[in-house]
Amino acid sequence: IDDARGAVLADELHQDIRRQLETIEGIHVIDSSRVQPFADSGLPSEDIARQLGVGYVVDGSIQARFRRHFVNLRLISLESGNHSAGSSAFHLNETNPASHWHPHNVFADAIERFVDGVRLSVFPEARPDAELQVAKARADFLDTGLSDKERLEALRTLKHPRTRTGYPPPPGSGGPDALRGTVAIAAAQLATESQDPHVRSSIWAVTAGVGDAYLVQPLLHALATDSDAKVRVQAARTLEDFIDQPEVREALAFARDHDQDGKVQEAARYSMYSVEEEKAALRAKVMDASLSDRERWIALFQYRGKRLHGLPFDAELKAALLKLAQTGGDPLARTHVWWHLGGSGDRDLTPHLLIAMQEDPHENVRETLVQLLSEYIDEPGVREALDDTLENDDSLLVKSAVRQVLQSADR
Repeated sequence: IDDARGAVLADELHQDIRRQLETIEGIHVIDSSRVQPFADSGLPSEDIARQLGVGYVVDGSIQARFRRHFVNLRLISLESGNHSAGSSAFHLNETNPASHWHPHNVFADAIERFVDGVRLSVFPEARPDAELQVAKARADFLDTGLSDKERLEALRTLKHPRTRTGYPPPPGSGGPDALRGTVAIAAAQLATESQDPHVRSSIWAVTAGVGDAYLVQPLLHALATDSDAKVRVQAARTLEDFIDQPEVREALAFARDHDQDGKVQEAARYSMYSVEEEKAALRAKVMDASLSDRERWIALFQYRGKRLHGLPFDAELKAALLKLAQTGGDPLARTHVWWHLGGSGDRDLTPHLLIAMQEDPHENVRETLVQLLSEYIDEPGVREALDDTLENDDSLLVKSAVRQVLQSADR
């Protein structure tokens, strides 16, 4: 916890999680008075939990950044050593800070989802069967008596059913196939008729990759006439699925040249590119030091996206990204760039990862580097650097990440 409001939020968070956990049959939540003597012990959460004889422990941290509080939560199984994590961001009410905690804000919703994750981790047999979940999601989405947002959530579940951890969904359960036919027709109708632009744009985002021919005309209509630029942007992106159709190319070309919003123009332009053209355009954007850190790492995310998955970093691009990761002024940008670099599997990056883990001024970036180095644990000097970080880093968040990496490596 790194600020006074964070301390207040942490106390409310603790009480809210306790209340919700205590409603789950079969889970006994240990009394806070038994934990209090360990407050200043400096012991890892796992060691405290073992001394108290519990099977699971929830720990976390809160950081204030850009008028938001970022909360990281973990459920740790003492028996298996598995860690499951959840995170959320919450924007404090600056005019009346005392009123920020209420049951309808997005932060409280995220905590509820985390507690539900705890329940399913402790009792995995309680997770709904994927086929039943898909059937329910389909029925809910087609139920016009539900709200637009409820139907949107059902559509998301239909495409991405939440299956038991470690178990892939059975063949035919969820995915793009589940959104074709009747569901595609209903999705297009909802995206056309909903008064909520977030619902409209989200529907088009979820239907990306579905490729049902019925979607073409509603998407073209949205691109040409929707009053909200975010909806037109997403319509342009999803029309990429139909780029071989002449009328789609014509509509995208018109939006590229005539739409009044620059983001719509850019989305239309990218949807018209071939993979090689898109690669070249995004690569140029990543390399353009005149752009903001944020613009460059978003371009990097797109460069490494689903259409371009697995494309290697060449030497020139790697050098530019290293410079951005090491010297960029935006810690969020540095975090994302390190993730992409570290995930490339390039062992020559190990010394750079080690230096940044020890020298980056922002703890969230250092935590990310610790997690990345778990994949390089057998490289010379990595374990020693992690031990040194565990001893000398002043961030509890970073220390917790190091302990997790070392414990996983020793199992």
